[in-house]
Amino acid sequence: MHDIIDNSKIKLVDVLREKISISKRARFAVGWLFLSGFRELRNEIENLEKLEILAGSRTNKQTAEAILLEKKWEKAVKDTLEKTRYLPEEKRKEILDEEFKGLMNDLSYIKPTQENIEFLKWFLEKLREKKIEIRIYYKEPLHAKLYLFEYKDKKYGLGEAIVGSSNFSVSGFELNTELNVRVLGDENYILLNNWFEERWKEAELTEFTELAQLAIEKSWAFNKEVTPFRVYLRVLHEFCAYKEPEKDIDLPPDLYRFQKDAVIDAYRRLRKFNGVFISDVPGLGKTYIGSALLSHLETEGKTAIVIVPPRLVEYWKEILSDFGAAKAKVFSSGKLDEILENEKYLKRKVVLVDESHHFRNPDTKRYKDLEKICQDKQVILLSATPQNLSIWDIYWQLKLFTPYETNHNFRIYPLSLKKYFEACERGDANIEDLISQVFIRRTRSDIKEYYPDEKIIFPERKGPYRVDYSIDEVYEGGLYEKLKSLINRLKYARYNLGNYVKEEAFLPDELQELQRLKVAWQNLQRLVRINLFRRLESSVQAFRDTVNTQLKIYKGFKEILEKENKIWVGDIDELEVFIEKLQNEEEVEWIEKKNFYDASKFEAEKLKKDLEKDIKNFEEMKLLVKNIKPEDDDKLQTLIQLLSRKEIKGKKTLIFSSFESTVRYLYENLKDKFERVDFICGGEKILHKIKHFAPKSNKEIKIHFDPQKEIQILITTEILSEGLNLQDGQVVINYELHWNPVRIIQRIGRIDRIAKPGEKPLHDEIYVYNFFPETKAEKEIRVEDKVKNRIEEIIQNFGYDEKTISIDEPTVRKKLFEIYTELPEGIEEIERPSPAKYFEQEFKRLKEKHPTEYQKACELPAMVSVARKSKKEGIVVFCRADDYYRLKLVNLKGEIISSDDWEILRILECKPSEEGEEFNRNYFEIVEKTRHEFESEANQREQEKLKVIDPVKKEFGKLIEWLKRRESREIKERFDNLLNFVMERHLNFEQEKILRRISRSYKKKFGLAKKEILKDLEKEIYPLLENAPFVVKPEPIPKYAQIIIVEELKPQTYNKSIEF
Repeated sequence: MHDIIDNSKIKLVDVLREKISISKRARFAVGWLFLSGFRELRNEIENLEKLEILAGSRTNKQTAEAILLEKKWEKAVKDTLEKTRYLPEEKRKEILDEEFKGLMNDLSYIKPTQENIEFLKWFLEKLREKKIEIRIYYKEPLHAKLYLFEYKDKKYGLGEAIVGSSNFSVSGFELNTELNVRVLGDENYILLNNWFEERWKEAELTEFTELAQLAIEKSWAFNKEVTPFRVYLRVLHEFCAYKEPEKDIDLPPDLYRFQKDAVIDAYRRLRKFNGVFISDVPGLGKTYIGSALLSHLETEGKTAIVIVPPRLVEYWKEILSDFGAAKAKVFSSGKLDEILENEKYLKRKVVLVDESHHFRNPDTKRYKDLEKICQDKQVILLSATPQNLSIWDIYWQLKLFTPYETNHNFRIYPLSLKKYFEACERGDANIEDLISQVFIRRTRSDIKEYYPDEKIIFPERKGPYRVDYSIDEVYEGGLYEKLKSLINRLKYARYNLGNYVKEEAFLPDELQELQRLKVAWQNLQRLVRINLFRRLESSVQAFRDTVNTQLKIYKGFKEILEKENKIWVGDIDELEVFIEKLQNEEEVEWIEKKNFYDASKFEAEKLKKDLEKDIKNFEEMKLLVKNIKPEDDDKLQTLIQLLSRKEIKGKKTLIFSSFESTVRYLYENLKDKFERVDFICGGEKILHKIKHFAPKSNKEIKIHFDPQKEIQILITTEILSEGLNLQDGQVVINYELHWNPVRIIQRIGRIDRIAKPGEKPLHDEIYVYNFFPETKAEKEIRVEDKVKNRIEEIIQNFGYDEKTISIDEPTVRKKLFEIYTELPEGIEEIERPSPAKYFEQEFKRLKEKHPTEYQKACELPAMVSVARKSKKEGIVVFCRADDYYRLKLVNLKGEIISSDDWEILRILECKPSEEGEEFNRNYFEIVEKTRHEFESEANQREQEKLKVIDPVKKEFGKLIEWLKRRESREIKERFDNLLNFVMERHLNFEQEKILRRISRSYKKKFGLAKKEILKDLEKEIYPLLENAPFVVKPEPIPKYAQIIIVEELKPQTYNKSIEF
């Protein structure tokens, strides 16, 4: 046999087997402890009298190498290791603890088979008999690898040794990069044995044999501490245990604990995901939480851009100053160009967006501008209603800090964000998985329940009180039914132009834009119809104004069609902004941009006829409402009577209307009847008027001590329904029948806001009144039936669908019924069922109630198993690969039944008293199959994460694909070469800006020949990027799956009668 062992011609494992078989004792010195070596040589070790293992310390190896890397000189290492000559007790314990944890972790990766259980049983026996002894060498890293054999038969000599690179592991035995050499002769044997003996004695203080024995006893193979309740607690711990940030956060003292917790939690999520949603319900201090977070980030050198609705700019400046975040720069959401034009602001590392739900439409200019601003930044989104239309609202806000579909840290499946949201829509995935990771969302009831020691006092909500009025007496003489009929008779020809399009008349390049326009036109028709009904109910003046506006729009449109033979379609981006604002119930002017198509592309004659019909109907509506006077307006007179009641008189009152016309109408008719009445619809004096209405809430002492300057009744649109402190107010009146209960609750939140720590609310009680129209025919019927009739009318006329409101129709019906039948729960926050919140609170409750059980649950090693009686049959397997983990429910064939974490947690839920049974080890093969599939899933995710394309390059790629259509092979090849050239280069900030400009400018050059565009692009791009470095594509890091918990579900057995 050669003396050189290279694992190529001669395998170390074969040599070890041979040498152990002729030895009575062996002593091995290795880098650190591996179990695989014992398993490979089990049969040979069985015949040894003793095997002594001296293993290097994991701790010392890491410490020495870290110092060497950091300080770049060896003396630092030597000085550090010199300190280990005398081993303090705490250091000894640290080394042994580290080795114990390492061995427990190694045990958890052993494949669960009966064969491996037998191996561990054998290994445990040898440790107990002291036939295998293990010590940890702590003084310095043990780089030497020594295998020393004492012969049974001394006629061949005392023994021999192998010295080299191989550790006592399968890889050390098999890899052909290892190199070892046999050392023969008694003299060499004695020298090497003395070397080993010296270090063996030095390691006496770190005797590890008993701890190794304990680790195996506690391992999954033999652990007796497993119960179903501990398994449940352990899984809850893995899902819900709060991970403290690495360093403390200094927070302002004038925050409640629940607000401080939110700041810490938001900071942690921001670091992990690069963004966070702060979505507490109105009145809990999202502005304070966001400001405190920005204040802390400033201590880390990160200054912020703060983007807020125009009316809140000054308010945010004050709050940021109060919280010590004065470096943050506040911008109006309507002036994003100011940021984009200033490179100094673009270099800031943090963006906070207040009322972020206004940025949910990716096709609008303001979304695209914000997307550019948020690029490569940490993003904090504040919104009590992040989902206004559908779950895609959340998706598009999420994309502001997660530009890549697959390269993110969310624990979701499928990995692609878009595919995940599509799966959620189909019901194949649970949106709660994502919300639980990136959202902070608490309600008042949460705060009361989970922070009882805070002694937070909220005002008592009185109401909701229904204010009945007769809409037939607003529009007397049967006018109301006539007006409804006329609205329903409209063709909406000006808006839904898709009904008149001749698609064959459009060029192929125009069709994509046309399809987008058709969708916008359909949405516009639906919203204009809704708007007419809502204004009809709001006020006579609101309806008059909208009819006049429609006549102006229709006549202008018809005039252009007749005189110039052109169809005014508007600009698509502006059109979508207009639609979004209508959906948000905002006051908007009609689009001014006049993009036109030739009338020959439409069925012009049919369009003209329908325009004329609509104009005729609008003229009739105008005539019907022309002479209605305020004194004949039953709704207005009912409001005047309400404000005169003693229970309201003297209390500051907010009157909400959705429409500016109604606000001004009410102001003109109330200002001479009541003292200190004012209104807000927009403009520069918003904050000035807010302070005069709510001086105490806004720290305006001078106004507070001059009551004559205070506003007593403030009439406003939705402009005040978000983000402001108006808790000087005590009464909220909703002047319209509202289709969206979420908005009603938001409005109440303006005056029902939490006081600062140590302070009481300004009012013990607040009052909520909701106007409710009834017809003469309903006078004698029950309230409940009237409400049901009106809800049906809302659904029919106001156009309820899941794209217009964030809650489902049954919830809308239920909530509206509660509001308008005066049930108190009608004005409480709408809480979506949240399994994540439920289990998080269960975890906190059980942890506090059963601390001993919780401690034992946390001490359970990975891969423990238990069985219990259940209504279901199958096996629950909890798998982890680094920070990615999932619960799997599989049947007894190994097929996955469910991967819904929350559903499976419900199955695991049990009481402390529930008894466990022994896991059926015949199912280990199923468990291993599940682990292997999960490992494949985890590795597939890693590969997908690397398949990302920079958004700027992606946009350029779409342009090239469009330009290639119907071109020759030569031209296509040149386009492909250009695209590959861009894809292979790493772009700096300036190059990205230029490439984005190029992509967007050439999209609009429909008239230019593609060959000419290609020449222009080649001239522009090749010089631009010729010196740009090549992109280095990273390799995926392999993921290795670990089983944390296994629970077998055994079906309940029942006695059944025997049938013959």
